[in-house]
Amino acid sequence: MSYLNGKFEFYNQAIEHAKSLKDDSWALEEKVIPFLNRINSSEYIRTLYSKFGCFLEGEGYLDVCYVEEIENSLIEVAIPRLKKQFCDDDDTQLICDLNDAKIGQRDKTNVSPSLLFINNPEYWNVKHIRFRLKKKSIFNSEQFWEGITSELERLSPESET
Repeated sequence: MSYLNGKFEFYNQAIEHAKSLKDDSWALEEKVIPFLNRINSSEYIRTLYSKFGCFLEGEGYLDVCYVEEIENSLIEVAIPRLKKQFCDDDDTQLICDLNDAKIGQRDKTNVSPSLLFINNPEYWNVKHIRFRLKKKSIFNSEQFWEGITSELERLSPESET
């Protein structure tokens, strides 16, 4: 299995490049960057892909990859705490998709040739998780991002419930 271990520089460069895009349709939403910076300051996790979300769309998401040592804490501690925080009614659903490493099959260099998550077949070749918050009614993106960020930045191999 392929984890983040030994791949920090690759993902650090990818996020810095994504943050530098300004007039590209793939540019990061300005309001998500502070949350990504906080998450990426962790020695265990790097962000891969995200959408801040908005009230009308009713969905926001975040993909992160992680070191092997954090996997149990992520699955057994962080995910249950996040589900407890966000799934308090029938209106809200926090979906946590665990994904194995995979070699990317896309070649969309004509879309945005410099973006690793689109064009580098190794980008998704790391175990990762997607957090998606879906609501049928008003969606509070700030609350979702603050909750996920706080949980991920405090996560360590020794995290307990």
